Amino acid sequence: MLRSAIVLICLMLIFAPTAHAQEAESPVILLDIFHVGEADTAVRDAIITVLDEAGFLVLPAGTIGVDAPALTITITTARTIRLTDAHYTPPSPLIQSVPDQPIAFESAATVLNLAYYATDNCAEAFEEPDNTLAFFMANCALRTGDYTSAIDLYEGIPGGDLTVAVNLAWAYLQTGATEQAFAVMDSAVVSASTEVQNAYKAAALAMTLADAGAIHALAFDFDTAINYLTQAIDISETYALPQPFIADLYTQRGDHIFLIYEWDRVLADYDRAIELDSTAANAYFARGVLYYTQGPRPLALEDFLRFIELAPDDARHPEAEGYIESIQAELDALGGDDVEAFPPGG
Repeated sequence: MLRSAIVLICLMLIFAPTAHAQEAESPVILLDIFHVGEADTAVRDAIITVLDEAGFLVLPAGTIGVDAPALTITITTARTIRLTDAHYTPPSPLIQSVPDQPIAFESAATVLNLAYYATDNCAEAFEEPDNTLAFFMANCALRTGDYTSAIDLYEGIPGGDLTVAVNLAWAYLQTGATEQAFAVMDSAVVSASTEVQNAYKAAALAMTLADAGAIHALAFDFDTAINYLTQAIDISETYALPQPFIADLYTQRGDHIFLIYEWDRVLADYDRAIELDSTAANAYFARGVLYYTQGPRPLALEDFLRFIELAPDDARHPEAEGYIESIQAELDALGGDDVEAFPPGG
Protein backbone atom coordinates (compact mmCIF):
# COMPACT_ATOMS: atom_id res chain seq x y z
CA MET A 1 0.00 0.00 0.00
CA LEU A 2 2.81 2.38 0.89
CA ARG A 3 4.54 1.70 -2.43
CA SER A 4 1.32 2.34 -4.35
CA ALA A 5 0.77 5.58 -2.45
CA ILE A 6 4.28 6.80 -3.25
CA VAL A 7 3.87 5.94 -6.93
CA LEU A 8 0.50 7.70 -6.99
CA ILE A 9 1.95 10.87 -5.45
CA CYS A 10 4.83 10.89 -7.95
CA LEU A 11 2.49 10.47 -10.88
CA MET A 12 0.11 13.17 -9.62
CA LEU A 13 3.00 15.61 -9.32
CA ILE A 14 4.58 14.85 -12.68
CA PHE A 15 1.83 13.61 -14.95
CA ALA A 16 -1.35 14.98 -13.33
CA PRO A 17 -4.20 14.80 -13.91
CA THR A 18 -4.48 11.74 -16.17
CA ALA A 19 -2.27 9.02 -14.69
CA HIS A 20 -3.03 6.77 -11.75
CA ALA A 21 -1.23 3.89 -10.01
CA GLN A 22 -1.48 0.45 -11.58
CA GLU A 23 -1.29 -3.02 -10.18
CA ALA A 24 2.21 -4.03 -9.08
CA GLU A 25 2.37 -6.64 -11.82
CA SER A 26 1.67 -4.11 -14.58
CA PRO A 27 4.42 -3.67 -17.19
CA VAL A 28 6.46 -0.58 -16.41
CA ILE A 29 7.33 2.15 -18.90
CA LEU A 30 9.64 5.05 -18.07
CA LEU A 31 8.29 8.06 -19.94
CA ASP A 32 10.11 11.26 -20.81
CA ILE A 33 8.22 13.90 -22.79
CA PHE A 34 9.85 17.02 -24.19
CA HIS A 35 8.19 19.98 -25.85
CA VAL A 36 9.63 22.32 -28.44
CA GLY A 37 7.84 25.62 -28.47
CA GLU A 38 4.49 25.98 -26.73
CA ALA A 39 3.74 22.92 -24.60
CA ASP A 40 1.08 20.70 -26.09
CA THR A 41 -0.42 19.33 -22.86
CA ALA A 42 -3.31 17.68 -24.71
CA VAL A 43 -0.90 15.45 -26.62
CA ARG A 44 1.02 14.66 -23.43
CA ASP A 45 -2.15 13.73 -21.58
CA ALA A 46 -3.39 11.58 -24.49
CA ILE A 47 -0.13 9.62 -24.49
CA ILE A 48 -0.23 8.96 -20.76
CA THR A 49 -3.91 8.04 -20.87
CA VAL A 50 -3.55 5.47 -23.65
CA LEU A 51 -0.66 3.78 -21.81
CA ASP A 52 -2.52 3.88 -18.52
CA GLU A 53 -5.70 2.40 -19.99
CA ALA A 54 -3.69 -0.40 -21.61
CA GLY A 55 -2.45 -1.45 -18.16
CA PHE A 56 1.04 0.06 -18.15
CA LEU A 57 2.50 1.56 -15.01
CA VAL A 58 3.86 4.88 -16.28
CA LEU A 59 6.76 6.33 -14.29
CA PRO A 60 8.93 9.36 -15.01
CA ALA A 61 12.25 8.68 -16.70
CA GLY A 62 15.09 8.52 -14.21
CA THR A 63 13.04 6.89 -11.46
CA ILE A 64 15.63 5.49 -9.06
CA GLY A 65 15.83 1.71 -8.73
CA VAL A 66 13.59 0.96 -11.71
CA ASP A 67 15.00 -1.02 -14.64
CA ALA A 68 12.44 -0.70 -17.42
CA PRO A 69 12.10 0.33 -21.06
CA ALA A 70 12.19 4.07 -21.64
CA LEU A 71 10.15 6.01 -24.17
CA THR A 72 11.46 9.47 -25.00
CA ILE A 73 8.99 11.60 -26.91
CA THR A 74 9.65 15.00 -28.42
CA ILE A 75 6.50 16.89 -29.32
CA THR A 76 7.42 19.33 -32.09
CA THR A 77 5.90 20.70 -35.25
CA ALA A 78 7.43 17.59 -36.87
CA ARG A 79 5.85 15.44 -34.11
CA THR A 80 8.53 12.83 -33.67
CA ILE A 81 9.26 10.05 -31.18
CA ARG A 82 12.54 8.39 -30.30
CA LEU A 83 12.60 5.02 -28.56
CA THR A 84 15.81 5.14 -26.54
CA ASP A 85 15.59 1.76 -24.85
CA ALA A 86 13.85 -1.53 -25.44
CA HIS A 87 13.82 -4.84 -23.60
CA TYR A 88 12.89 -6.46 -26.90
CA THR A 89 14.86 -9.69 -27.40
CA PRO A 90 16.29 -9.79 -30.93
CA PRO A 91 16.82 -13.13 -32.71
CA SER A 92 20.51 -12.32 -33.23
CA PRO A 93 23.07 -10.11 -31.45
CA LEU A 94 23.55 -8.37 -34.79
CA ILE A 95 19.91 -7.27 -35.00
CA GLN A 96 19.28 -3.71 -33.89
CA SER A 97 16.15 -3.25 -31.78
CA VAL A 98 15.93 0.55 -32.14
CA PRO A 99 16.46 2.51 -35.38
CA ASP A 100 18.88 5.42 -35.73
CA GLN A 101 16.15 7.77 -36.91
CA PRO A 102 13.19 9.19 -34.95
CA ILE A 103 9.67 7.98 -35.69
CA ALA A 104 6.86 10.18 -36.95
CA PHE A 105 4.16 10.59 -34.31
CA GLU A 106 0.70 10.03 -35.76
CA SER A 107 -1.32 9.40 -32.62
CA ALA A 108 -1.14 8.20 -29.04
CA ALA A 109 -1.69 4.70 -30.45
CA THR A 110 1.81 4.98 -31.93
CA VAL A 111 3.19 5.16 -28.39
CA LEU A 112 1.07 2.20 -27.29
CA ASN A 113 2.51 0.02 -30.05
CA LEU A 114 6.03 1.10 -29.10
CA ALA A 115 5.32 0.30 -25.45
CA TYR A 116 4.22 -3.23 -26.35
CA TYR A 117 7.32 -3.63 -28.49
CA ALA A 118 9.65 -2.27 -25.80
CA THR A 119 8.24 -4.69 -23.23
CA ASP A 120 8.86 -7.62 -25.58
CA ASN A 121 5.18 -8.16 -26.36
CA CYS A 122 4.98 -8.53 -30.12
CA ALA A 123 1.74 -10.50 -29.82
CA GLU A 124 -0.20 -7.38 -28.86
CA ALA A 125 1.83 -4.84 -30.77
CA PHE A 126 0.66 -3.61 -34.16
CA GLU A 127 -2.82 -5.14 -34.14
CA GLU A 128 -3.72 -1.90 -35.87
CA PRO A 129 -0.53 -1.29 -37.88
CA ASP A 130 0.86 2.20 -37.86
CA ASN A 131 2.67 2.98 -41.10
CA THR A 132 5.34 4.91 -39.23
CA LEU A 133 6.40 1.81 -37.29
CA ALA A 134 7.50 -0.46 -40.14
CA PHE A 135 10.92 -1.01 -38.56
CA PHE A 136 9.43 -2.37 -35.34
CA MET A 137 6.83 -4.42 -37.18
CA ALA A 138 9.62 -5.95 -39.26
CA ASN A 139 11.58 -6.84 -36.14
CA CYS A 140 8.54 -8.59 -34.72
CA ALA A 141 8.22 -10.52 -37.99
CA LEU A 142 11.83 -11.63 -37.56
CA ARG A 143 11.02 -12.97 -34.12
CA THR A 144 8.27 -15.18 -35.51
CA GLY A 145 10.40 -16.36 -38.44
CA ASP A 146 8.29 -14.51 -41.01
CA TYR A 147 11.32 -13.35 -42.97
CA THR A 148 9.41 -12.55 -46.15
CA SER A 149 7.20 -10.03 -44.34
CA ALA A 150 10.21 -8.61 -42.54
CA ILE A 151 12.07 -8.08 -45.82
CA ASP A 152 9.02 -6.41 -47.41
CA LEU A 153 8.70 -4.04 -44.45
CA TYR A 154 12.39 -3.16 -44.27
CA GLU A 155 12.57 -2.57 -48.03
CA GLY A 156 9.71 -0.12 -47.79
CA ILE A 157 11.52 2.13 -45.30
CA PRO A 158 13.04 5.18 -47.02
CA GLY A 159 16.38 6.73 -46.11
CA GLY A 160 19.84 5.43 -45.33
CA ASP A 161 19.38 4.13 -41.78
CA LEU A 162 22.22 1.68 -41.05
CA THR A 163 20.11 -0.29 -38.58
CA VAL A 164 17.56 -0.97 -41.33
CA ALA A 165 20.31 -2.14 -43.70
CA VAL A 166 21.80 -4.52 -41.13
CA ASN A 167 18.45 -6.01 -40.17
CA LEU A 168 17.41 -6.37 -43.81
CA ALA A 169 20.70 -8.08 -44.69
CA TRP A 170 20.29 -10.47 -41.75
CA ALA A 171 16.75 -11.29 -42.88
CA TYR A 172 18.05 -12.03 -46.37
CA LEU A 173 20.61 -14.43 -44.92
CA GLN A 174 17.85 -16.35 -43.15
CA THR A 175 16.15 -16.97 -46.50
CA GLY A 176 19.36 -18.09 -48.20
CA ALA A 177 19.56 -14.91 -50.27
CA THR A 178 23.25 -14.39 -49.53
CA GLU A 179 24.03 -12.21 -52.55
CA GLN A 180 21.15 -9.87 -51.73
CA ALA A 181 22.43 -9.59 -48.16
CA PHE A 182 25.91 -8.72 -49.41
CA ALA A 183 24.48 -6.20 -51.88
CA VAL A 184 22.55 -4.38 -49.12
CA MET A 185 25.63 -3.96 -46.94
CA ASP A 186 28.02 -3.23 -49.80
CA SER A 187 25.65 -0.48 -50.92
CA ALA A 188 25.54 0.89 -47.37
CA VAL A 189 29.35 1.05 -47.37
CA VAL A 190 29.40 2.94 -50.67
CA SER A 191 26.80 5.40 -49.35
CA ALA A 192 28.70 5.98 -46.08
CA SER A 193 31.96 6.48 -48.00
CA THR A 194 30.67 9.62 -49.69
CA GLU A 195 32.44 12.83 -48.64
CA VAL A 196 34.08 11.58 -45.45
CA GLN A 197 35.65 14.83 -44.28
CA ASN A 198 35.32 14.80 -40.51
CA ALA A 199 35.43 12.47 -37.51
CA TYR A 200 31.65 12.13 -37.34
CA LYS A 201 31.38 10.79 -40.89
CA ALA A 202 34.50 8.68 -40.37
CA ALA A 203 32.87 7.01 -37.36
CA ALA A 204 29.68 6.38 -39.35
CA LEU A 205 31.73 4.79 -42.14
CA ALA A 206 33.71 2.67 -39.69
CA MET A 207 30.52 1.35 -38.07
CA THR A 208 29.05 0.57 -41.49
CA LEU A 209 32.22 -1.29 -42.50
CA ALA A 210 32.17 -3.27 -39.25
CA ASP A 211 28.52 -4.26 -39.71
CA ALA A 212 29.16 -5.21 -43.33
CA GLY A 213 32.02 -7.36 -42.11
CA ALA A 214 29.73 -9.08 -39.62
CA ILE A 215 27.19 -9.92 -42.34
CA HIS A 216 29.91 -11.35 -44.60
CA ALA A 217 31.31 -13.37 -41.69
CA LEU A 218 27.89 -14.89 -40.99
CA ALA A 219 27.97 -16.19 -44.57
CA PHE A 220 31.50 -17.56 -44.07
CA ASP A 221 33.08 -14.93 -46.32
CA PHE A 222 35.82 -14.27 -43.80
CA ASP A 223 38.30 -12.65 -46.19
CA THR A 224 35.85 -9.87 -47.06
CA ALA A 225 34.86 -9.53 -43.40
CA ILE A 226 38.48 -9.08 -42.35
CA ASN A 227 39.08 -6.63 -45.20
CA TYR A 228 36.11 -4.51 -44.12
CA LEU A 229 37.34 -4.42 -40.52
CA THR A 230 40.82 -3.43 -41.69
CA GLN A 231 39.31 -0.52 -43.61
CA ALA A 232 37.29 0.45 -40.52
CA ILE A 233 40.44 0.45 -38.38
CA ASP A 234 42.39 2.47 -40.95
CA ILE A 235 39.74 5.19 -41.27
CA SER A 236 39.32 5.33 -37.49
CA GLU A 237 43.04 5.76 -36.90
CA THR A 238 43.33 8.33 -39.69
CA TYR A 239 40.70 10.51 -38.04
CA ALA A 240 41.99 9.77 -34.51
CA LEU A 241 38.65 8.43 -33.28
CA PRO A 242 38.39 7.52 -29.57
CA GLN A 243 40.64 4.65 -28.56
CA PRO A 244 37.85 2.50 -27.04
CA PHE A 245 36.05 2.71 -30.40
CA ILE A 246 39.16 1.58 -32.28
CA ALA A 247 39.81 -1.12 -29.67
CA ASP A 248 36.40 -2.62 -30.37
CA LEU A 249 37.20 -2.75 -34.08
CA TYR A 250 40.43 -4.63 -33.38
CA THR A 251 38.48 -7.08 -31.23
CA GLN A 252 35.93 -7.64 -34.00
CA ARG A 253 38.66 -8.22 -36.58
CA GLY A 254 40.34 -10.65 -34.20
CA ASP A 255 37.05 -12.52 -33.88
CA HIS A 256 36.86 -12.92 -37.66
CA ILE A 257 40.49 -14.02 -37.95
CA PHE A 258 39.85 -16.54 -35.16
CA LEU A 259 37.56 -18.38 -37.54
CA ILE A 260 40.38 -18.94 -40.06
CA TYR A 261 42.70 -20.23 -37.33
CA GLU A 262 45.51 -17.70 -37.71
CA TRP A 263 46.29 -17.58 -34.01
CA ASP A 264 49.21 -15.13 -34.08
CA ARG A 265 47.12 -12.55 -35.93
CA VAL A 266 44.21 -13.12 -33.56
CA LEU A 267 46.38 -12.57 -30.50
CA ALA A 268 47.96 -9.47 -32.03
CA ASP A 269 44.51 -7.90 -32.54
CA TYR A 270 43.27 -8.73 -29.05
CA ASP A 271 46.52 -7.45 -27.53
CA ARG A 272 46.21 -4.23 -29.51
CA ALA A 273 42.61 -3.77 -28.37
CA ILE A 274 43.62 -4.09 -24.73
CA GLU A 275 46.60 -1.80 -25.28
CA LEU A 276 44.24 0.86 -26.62
CA ASP A 277 41.61 0.32 -23.92
CA SER A 278 42.50 -1.47 -20.70
CA THR A 279 38.77 -1.73 -19.90
CA ALA A 280 37.85 -3.50 -23.16
CA ALA A 281 35.82 -6.34 -21.63
CA ASN A 282 35.06 -7.95 -24.99
CA ALA A 283 38.76 -8.17 -25.80
CA TYR A 284 39.56 -9.79 -22.45
CA PHE A 285 36.84 -12.39 -22.95
CA ALA A 286 37.93 -13.13 -26.51
CA ARG A 287 41.59 -13.38 -25.58
CA GLY A 288 40.64 -15.61 -22.68
CA VAL A 289 38.93 -18.00 -25.10
CA LEU A 290 42.03 -17.92 -27.31
CA TYR A 291 44.36 -18.68 -24.40
CA TYR A 292 42.01 -21.41 -23.17
CA THR A 293 42.01 -23.18 -26.53
CA GLN A 294 45.64 -22.56 -27.48
CA GLY A 295 47.36 -21.97 -24.14
CA PRO A 296 48.72 -20.96 -21.77
CA ARG A 297 45.59 -21.42 -19.69
CA PRO A 298 46.76 -19.49 -16.62
CA LEU A 299 46.70 -16.40 -18.85
CA ALA A 300 43.16 -17.36 -19.87
CA LEU A 301 42.28 -17.43 -16.18
CA GLU A 302 43.59 -13.89 -15.74
CA ASP A 303 41.60 -12.63 -18.71
CA PHE A 304 38.34 -14.24 -17.63
CA LEU A 305 38.73 -12.82 -14.12
CA ARG A 306 39.38 -9.39 -15.59
CA PHE A 307 36.35 -9.74 -17.86
CA ILE A 308 34.08 -10.51 -14.91
CA GLU A 309 35.51 -7.55 -13.02
CA LEU A 310 34.83 -5.21 -15.95
CA ALA A 311 31.45 -6.60 -17.01
CA PRO A 312 29.73 -8.33 -14.07
CA ASP A 313 26.31 -8.08 -15.74
CA ASP A 314 27.36 -9.33 -19.17
CA ALA A 315 25.33 -12.25 -20.54
CA ARG A 316 28.58 -14.20 -20.98
CA HIS A 317 29.29 -14.08 -17.24
CA PRO A 318 28.20 -17.74 -16.66
CA GLU A 319 30.36 -18.88 -19.58
CA ALA A 320 33.37 -17.06 -18.15
CA GLU A 321 32.70 -18.63 -14.75
CA GLY A 322 32.66 -22.04 -16.41
CA TYR A 323 36.06 -21.43 -17.99
CA ILE A 324 37.42 -20.23 -14.65
CA GLU A 325 36.21 -23.30 -12.78
CA SER A 326 37.65 -25.59 -15.44
CA ILE A 327 41.07 -23.93 -15.39
CA GLN A 328 41.23 -23.80 -11.61
CA ALA A 329 40.34 -27.51 -11.38
CA GLU A 330 43.12 -28.38 -13.79
CA LEU A 331 45.60 -26.20 -11.95
CA ASP A 332 44.65 -27.78 -8.62
CA ALA A 333 45.11 -31.23 -10.13
CA LEU A 334 48.59 -30.25 -11.30
CA GLY A 335 49.42 -28.70 -7.95
CA GLY A 336 50.42 -25.30 -9.21
CA ASP A 337 49.79 -22.37 -11.48
CA ASP A 338 52.94 -22.52 -13.56
CA VAL A 339 52.44 -21.27 -17.12
CA GLU A 340 54.63 -24.15 -18.25
CA ALA A 341 51.93 -26.57 -17.10
CA PHE A 342 49.84 -25.35 -20.05
CA PRO A 343 52.15 -24.61 -22.96
CA PRO A 344 50.73 -23.00 -26.13
CA GLY A 345 48.53 -25.52 -27.89
CA GLY A 346 48.16 -27.58 -24.72
